Amino acid sequence: MANFKQSKQQFGFLSTATAAGTLTLVASSKQIQIFTGTSTHTMVLPDATTTGNGSGIAFTVINMSTGAITVQDNGANLVKLVAASSCVDLILTDHSSANGVWRVANFSGSGGGGSGSVNPGTVIATSASSYGYFMGGGPGSNLALMEWALLTTDSKFNSFGNLTVARSQCSAIGSATRGVCGAGNSNSDVIDYFTFATLNDAIDFGDLTQGREFAGSCSNSTRGIWAGGLNGSYVATMDYITIASTGNATSFGSLTQARREPGGVASPTRGVFGGGYNGSQVNTIDYITIASVGAATSFGALTTTRQNISSCSSSTRGVWLGGYSGADSAVIDYVTIASTGAATSFGNLTVAVRALAACSNSIYGLCGYGYRDAIATYTKAANRITIATTANAESFGELGVARASLAACSGSHGGI
Repeated sequence: MANFKQSKQQFGFLSTATAAGTLTLVASSKQIQIFTGTSTHTMVLPDATTTGNGSGIAFTVINMSTGAITVQDNGANLVKLVAASSCVDLILTDHSSANGVWRVANFSGSGGGGSGSVNPGTVIATSASSYGYFMGGGPGSNLALMEWALLTTDSKFNSFGNLTVARSQCSAIGSATRGVCGAGNSNSDVIDYFTFATLNDAIDFGDLTQGREFAGSCSNSTRGIWAGGLNGSYVATMDYITIASTGNATSFGSLTQARREPGGVASPTRGVFGGGYNGSQVNTIDYITIASVGAATSFGALTTTRQNISSCSSSTRGVWLGGYSGADSAVIDYVTIASTGAATSFGNLTVAVRALAACSNSIYGLCGYGYRDAIATYTKAANRITIATTANAESFGELGVARASLAACSGSHGGI
């Protein structure tokens, strides 16, 4: 498995104005390369043998210029011609030679083909903001581990740092620039954050108003909210933070029903929490207006009662996946966030599983899990859905470590 810390690559972006010139990358170049302007440009990929443990290293090319970007390997062989207003992911799959073998994925637009060292992969039209982040959890002992993965390409997860406190039963939110994890086992009130552009260890952010475990969470681009949980009794409390700042959380209001493990989804204006447990599994869905403060309002009901659920969203659709309803569940259901009413069946996960976590890039939802009663073990499998459709999930890579009760977030979910 590729490991971000073992390679020399830097997470972040570099913007280049096109000028019919050449940009030659090295192993430590920024992962996201953005091109602007009104001309063409050539980008040369790094000597693959200098990338350290380089298989799995990836560059994203975002062409915002009016001219094409010619991508070449280190031997000047054409890898991909990236048309104007297009983006492409280039993933190194073999670093045994200077040219390497580069898999092309995530392409949108009408750019030309390539030859030489390229090993073509699945081509998917989607946004370049395509990373999901998973953290914490436990296979018995609590973990501080954080990992990232591409949502657009079936790739393994890559470790990049640690939470400030190892914990499970936590939940996370994200803005376009920052991921924030809050709550956790033993009634933790810890909030910590990391920056997507640098992907270092998490830093202390502040504290929740009330220590608790099994809280749900959601966010838009500016405000993150934690809701419900357990701290000896079931919690209805909702807290919020301003994601771009640091400091303690502020009281927001209360859920319609005190419970642990509600799954949170969001549009830019509305947060929605579904499912949970308060002595028995519930199918309650309630919603809030993120920019305001106050009590939640009844929205409707999930298709089945369940806890230990995961959730993700686009800007219009919220999706809940898996969970536990007396037995592990494979159910996926969804709502239209701007409306109210009962959830609708979406499809099923590849297996019934609970205590999983999910995130999205508004196009794809990615969930990593979890615990399976059927085999009485923690697992590291992952599933992916296309949010705008209704269909069963597909298998999609795997976590680096088998674990459950973890948290997940992204910088391009439905709330942004």
